[in-house]
Amino acid sequence: MALSQAIKDSIHAELTRQQISQRELARRLGVRQEYLWSRLSRSEKAVVEFRPDEIERIADALGVPVALFLAPAEERAA
Repeated sequence: MALSQAIKDSIHAELTRQQISQRELARRLGVRQEYLWSRLSRSEKAVVEFRPDEIERIADALGVPVALFLAPAEERAA
């Protein structure tokens, strides 16, 4: 799995865990929901690498460490 897809999956998992919608995350980030949706799309055509500052802003908005989105899937499931 590509790193960008693993990061997307981690973000989706954290949104689900915290019961936060993409709309709410977009509000917290100060971006349009459509923009966030396009960045988090799981479509294989939407392979977009995340910049480090984007990952940091998302982590801050969710109140989690950046490392959460960079950890292997097996660690997240534990």
